[in-house]
Amino acid sequence: MKLICLILGAGSAPFPVDMNAPNDIVGDLKKAILQEKRNDLAGIDPDRLDLFLARKEEKSGCRTSKTSHLLKNGLLSQSWTETELNPLDELQEVFTALPKRVVHVLVRLPQDVEAKMLDELGLTEVRKTRLINQIRHQIKIEQREAEDERREAEKAEEETERIRKIPIKRKRDWDELNDVLKSKRGKDGSTAFSAMEYGQLPKRFRTDEGCVESGAFYDLMNKPNSLTDNTLDDLLKEIKKKNRVYQDPTSNEATRIQFMSAIFESVVYMFKTDEQRVRLQAQATLTGNYVRSNGVVDFLITRGKKTVCVVEAKDWQFKKGSAQSVLGMEVAADTNEEEVVYGVVTNYAEWRFLKRTDDGIERFDDCIHYNGKYEDDVKRVAGRLYAILRD
Repeated sequence: MKLICLILGAGSAPFPVDMNAPNDIVGDLKKAILQEKRNDLAGIDPDRLDLFLARKEEKSGCRTSKTSHLLKNGLLSQSWTETELNPLDELQEVFTALPKRVVHVLVRLPQDVEAKMLDELGLTEVRKTRLINQIRHQIKIEQREAEDERREAEKAEEETERIRKIPIKRKRDWDELNDVLKSKRGKDGSTAFSAMEYGQLPKRFRTDEGCVESGAFYDLMNKPNSLTDNTLDDLLKEIKKKNRVYQDPTSNEATRIQFMSAIFESVVYMFKTDEQRVRLQAQATLTGNYVRSNGVVDFLITRGKKTVCVVEAKDWQFKKGSAQSVLGMEVAADTNEEEVVYGVVTNYAEWRFLKRTDDGIERFDDCIHYNGKYEDDVKRVAGRLYAILRD
């Protein structure tokens, strides 16, 4: 016969025990139970087990799920364990009928063994909970790593597609520029604007021929604009106040910045009602993707994708400032995917306006006579910057 047994209070599930000998007694069942659960009940004498017939009132047996539920919730009736099975009784006499899908025998362990098993069960649950938490944590890590890898793959795919769309000539020029930049490359594989000298740049990125005297950029710098004296009145008042306060606009870098920023702020504010907002950012950091260079420009003026990179010519070093502005322009062309980018190199007294296209860098020069009549000069310089942003 196959008897379904359940150990009381040990948190175990019902388990079957086969008793096939015709004269098996309850004592033999105890031995069989210990053999079946030898991993959990090793070293226990059979006579220390107490066995009870699993019955509810006068009905022989109860459903396994019901018994398990009662045990887990501490609701097992005391009457279930009042009558212990006699170790000498024959099983065939005790179990005259064996209902299916029910527990037949309840097993009570010695108190010391039960206490030990409950302690171990508690420790097992703690270890189980800890293991589950570790597994969940590891799964989260792996999910994050998988998500990061997916994003990196998407980013790499997007970058590959972006590089594919770069015009052939522009890509060839940037390859030549990158070849020069790598001699000053940092640990991140990118070269700082400030690390390069003007003479180190490939000829394509220099303005050795001087100022333009014709062409679209020349016309843009010279065409009449819509600025009036009233429009520039606030700017001229601000410059006049600064001239009175500082006396020499070019005495040092900090003072020059005061005068330059007044012009930039005024021109940007002229677009206050424009749908495409013009923004001015001081000390803007630029980092290239294909162009392996990075750095800071003193001012960055943007209107949509149109960009003007402004670099102060520190200590009147216009070539050094031009190198930094040109690199900023190339990085902006790279990140914005735009052919035309503008630049300004200035110490307030002298102004170099730059235009970057795939054909080269064009330059247009102007100046402000700060120790004489400066009003017309300020208007003209502001008008040129306004024309670049408005174009």
